Amino acid sequence: MRSAIWLSLACITAALPQSTSIAQPAPAAAPANTEDARLTAFLDAEFAEDLKLRPQLATRLGEKVGEDRLDDISDAGQLQRLEARRASVARMKAQFDRAKLSPAGQTNYDIW
Repeated sequence: MRSAIWLSLACITAALPQSTSIAQPAPAAAPANTEDARLTAFLDAEFAEDLKLRPQLATRLGEKVGEDRLDDISDAGQLQRLEARRASVARMKAQFDRAKLSPAGQTNYDIW
């Protein structure tokens, strides 16, 4: 089970945008259409929620909330994060129509 969780974590982490701070992300080019913008906003919100379960990552990214805590690396904690990611992907699939995304949006978020 641990290897499946770590593989899932690695895949999600690799797909996340890299920035130096969540509080003040680097300015990015505006998405080409409203569906891309909605998806970007959704992913930003999901990432912010994920940081609540990963205080060490939040601290590395410059967030002050949770800096007095460590990540829960127990099996239960890892399962909680995995279930949260699965629920996030299910919400994404339900809320967005991949066909409405621009070609760049379809390849940038190729996780479904």
